[in-house]
Amino acid sequence: MIGKFIESFPDAKVIHIVRDPRDVITSLMGRDKHLLDGAEAWVASLAAISPYRRSKQVIELRYEDLCRQPDQALSSVCDFLGVEFDTGYFYSDEHVSKELGKFEGHDSWKVRPNEAFTTKSIGRHKDKGMDWGPVSQIRLTKQYADLLGTKQWSLGELAQAYGYELENNPDKPD
Repeated sequence: MIGKFIESFPDAKVIHIVRDPRDVITSLMGRDKHLLDGAEAWVASLAAISPYRRSKQVIELRYEDLCRQPDQALSSVCDFLGVEFDTGYFYSDEHVSKELGKFEGHDSWKVRPNEAFTTKSIGRHKDKGMDWGPVSQIRLTKQYADLLGTKQWSLGELAQAYGYELENNPDKPD
């Protein structure tokens, strides 16, 4: 859990990337996951980090910003980490690790780690034509929320808290 990690390593830095839940769910459905599996995974992962969003040890990036404005997003990560921003670190295929083999990506990825940032996977949920209202009601159980030390977030509430406007979201204020 993120809280235990931050407590155990007070000098650690956490880079949290959040992506539109509709695109996450759509992507997982393309990998033979059920809609509910994707929705539950998104809610659980974001609810777990939500109490720590404002921590000085956590930087939050939107996936969409990373893809649309990579230099700006990566520069902010470097600032957060206290290292110099050099585009060569991110756009080079040069492998400098002494211990790890070169990672070519997961078989299900359509792009590889060394390819340029792309916006192709942003907004793919629009092709599904889904009514996100019922999905937005998926909620943490009380027991799981208590375990995470957070409230019983719904997908719609979390999406709104992270700046994603779901169509037909009953949790959206009028």
